[in-house]
Amino acid sequence: MHLVLLRISVFACLIELVLNPFKLQAYHNQDSIELCVKIVDQKFVNGSWQDIELRRFSYNDNNILIEYEISKYQDNMLIPKEKIINVLDYRGRLSGQLGYKWDSSFGGRWMNIDGGCHIEYDENGNRSKYIDYTVEDNQEIIHLIGKSKYDENRNLIRYTTFKKEHNIIEKQDSIEYHLNKNGNIIEEIRKEWKNGGWIPIVKKINIYDYKGRIIETDNFQWQRSDWEEKDRVNYSYNENQRITEAIHQGIIFGKWQNMTKDITYLDMNDNKIEIQSQGFSSDAGWKTSLRTIFEYKKAPTTLPSIYTIHLSISGGIKPVSNFKLSHNYPNPFNATTQIQYSVPHTARISLKVYDIIGREVATLIDEIKEQGDYTVMWSGQDFASGVYFYRMVAEEFSEVRKMNLIK
Repeated sequence: MHLVLLRISVFACLIELVLNPFKLQAYHNQDSIELCVKIVDQKFVNGSWQDIELRRFSYNDNNILIEYEISKYQDNMLIPKEKIINVLDYRGRLSGQLGYKWDSSFGGRWMNIDGGCHIEYDENGNRSKYIDYTVEDNQEIIHLIGKSKYDENRNLIRYTTFKKEHNIIEKQDSIEYHLNKNGNIIEEIRKEWKNGGWIPIVKKINIYDYKGRIIETDNFQWQRSDWEEKDRVNYSYNENQRITEAIHQGIIFGKWQNMTKDITYLDMNDNKIEIQSQGFSSDAGWKTSLRTIFEYKKAPTTLPSIYTIHLSISGGIKPVSNFKLSHNYPNPFNATTQIQYSVPHTARISLKVYDIIGREVATLIDEIKEQGDYTVMWSGQDFASGVYFYRMVAEEFSEVRKMNLIK
């Protein structure tokens, strides 16, 4: 039971990621050259702010998110909690995720949660399928499948999930998206599959202004035979059309009442630097109880002005400017496969292979390497058929890729 709950908490955000490809990048302005590396949640206790949770984000050299770690504060100590490692395909797209939980025994270590997820794409590059699985006897057992449907303009119009139990796949729920002529979502309807038919559950309506900004979101819940409005959110913007305030209101005794408010503070690049969460009471008015602090780093947008030079096999010259881990070839493979990686300067390189439940099964490289391109072979002759992962670590660089051994 605990495993299932952890898997839900680790991968719940992925469904949002499938529906909204920019969900995990929304912590920074897409037009800026800064990436969010740390988020701290705090609560106001006895006149001062106390840290309660820390989220860290790590990126590769292409500024793609590859690792997401959650830690909590307890008795003035920071304790690791959960970690997600993103697996990328040969195009650099998110193709899956591995979840880990922190085991405090034996001095503390990360343990795979015996599960993960895969993401597939259609011929247009849209994320078309999400597959959630656990691992039993070194085999993937699929539990949930999510399928996305797009219109001719590549706008998402439906996301349907299916559950798999005892080799039987059944519909679970769906979200329908209705768009306006500008491609903006004006209505979302979630339905649940029950007794051979779709039953409405909740509905969300977005109201836009003449600039195409959402100024209000109304939430409804299905009651017997009709929709009943439950709550709404009103948004305010700055001159650069970034959200600065969101007020959440609910219906109490037939009247709209203020409930919560989020105030967003932005830097000069319109990156979020702080969000204050306030609660409302008729006696004290608005009172801040929680806040979130964002920390960024500059993201490189061009190659370094000075880089090392490597002579290729053909005799030509090419720059090696970044650490890089390539996809293995062939893949799938029988017996042996080769893995290529690049080193921009002298550094200690670690390249290890893990099985599907996160156990280390082979160390390919663990030594100091000079700049250049390298190829290493791995033999799976003594290993069972299945999915394996290989991970390269060098300084602040970390990359994970997937390979399939078939005998």
